[in-house]
Amino acid sequence: LSIVEVGALVRYCEDLRYRLKNRVGQQIDLTTRFRVDLTPQQVLLAIKPRVTSVSAVLESNFNLALLGSPGSGKTNAVEMFAASRADKTLSELHSGVLSSHIQHGIPLILPMKEYDGDLHAMVEARLPRSIDTMSALQAGLFVIILDGGNEVSRQYLTTKQFIADVSRFCQVYASNRFIFTSRTIGPLEPLPVPVFEVEPVPRLSVESMLTAAGIEFAHLSASLLAALRTPLLLRLYMQIVRHSAVHGIAELFEEHFRQVDEGIGQLFGLQRSSLGVLAPLA
Repeated sequence: LSIVEVGALVRYCEDLRYRLKNRVGQQIDLTTRFRVDLTPQQVLLAIKPRVTSVSAVLESNFNLALLGSPGSGKTNAVEMFAASRADKTLSELHSGVLSSHIQHGIPLILPMKEYDGDLHAMVEARLPRSIDTMSALQAGLFVIILDGGNEVSRQYLTTKQFIADVSRFCQVYASNRFIFTSRTIGPLEPLPVPVFEVEPVPRLSVESMLTAAGIEFAHLSASLLAALRTPLLLRLYMQIVRHSAVHGIAELFEEHFRQVDEGIGQLFGLQRSSLGVLAPLA
């Protein structure tokens, strides 16, 4: 890499780290389950079936697919991983480490809802213009995170254009790492990667987090405690219960949208009901 390119990568990583650390929610220790039934035969032998942390899975597997239901913490997990990787790479770049020693050090998060048929163009659009994208890809500098495979436009899934484009890209630039997230394996078949699924937060962990935050939970119903095993709902509950009493999921969402409407009113002077707008779509 030239001095100009190194400088551009430093600024890119600094910007990425800043944006992710401001956006990533409270850290929740998530575990995954290795999906033997969904993993292609040719990669099974390299993986030992076990339950392990999401962070360990992301660190120890060269390429992988991470599945999970809505709100399970997939995107939050890969964003935390990307922020950590950017931190490490910044330290190395600032200390003068050569580009050959920062392989897989530059995280690229590609939201698949924005995929428009050309993965290479998506990568190029997210990098500084001073970076020679093809040379950087050939050098294997990146860990490329394709987030939300289930959100790819239907036209690219039904015509198989998406999977053909991804397969070709992964073969041409195989020296980079690739991480895929999706609600289901369908959009990612038949990629030759191990498949892991995010597990619900253990109930004891939920109770421990509530206790640490000074939140009483003995009065909560079994159904609400079960729902709080979903990271998105757990974070939302911990934010809202500090200001309002919530006894069920319906109340949780009602209070959330009430606060959203209140914020919109304060910012723009508008009086509206978000629930009223969303109800016809439900």
